[in-house]
Amino acid sequence: LKRMVILSGEAYSKIILHASKYVHTPVSGILIGNGTGNDVEVIDAIPLFHTEILAPMLEASLSMLDEYCTQKQLKIVGIYYGQEFNSDDRTTIVPQIADKIRSQFPSAFMLMVDNGKFGNATKEVAVKLYSGAKWALDQNLQLKDATNSFGLLESYMSRDLQWRLTDFEGHLEDPKKDWLNESLFK
Repeated sequence: LKRMVILSGEAYSKIILHASKYVHTPVSGILIGNGTGNDVEVIDAIPLFHTEILAPMLEASLSMLDEYCTQKQLKIVGIYYGQEFNSDDRTTIVPQIADKIRSQFPSAFMLMVDNGKFGNATKEVAVKLYSGAKWALDQNLQLKDATNSFGLLESYMSRDLQWRLTDFEGHLEDPKKDWLNESLFK
């Protein structure tokens, strides 16, 4: 039985908003959720960086996220990233980080923003799933309650919420900003 990765509308929206805010730079973040039986449910996406990923900043953010997940009874299940708008290059540090996540969560995976579908992200899923030992493209991705999720993203975009979204890097520049974005959609 193939496992499905089920992406919540809120997590999908945060990935697309993060990529929309920083179209000219690579973005990355961590996916948190639960393994339910055979499937993995992604409940939230935590935006980390909008420049190159630096090891010390990554370590700091992951240790804080570990604590956050423990409190919420969730797990770090994967990583997402998006390249600058004209690039689909995968020669980044991201697969190494995904390997590290997999050492803690064996069903870990990567989501890559699909720049070809990005402009249409409120009508078709604009992320690709990579999984398995060699991080191969995997079709077993489902957007939970897709019609509703697309509608939510559309309303967030129309309210320009990408400009209110903060990643970990933004939080380091201004510690008052909430990089968990817990009130973003409120």
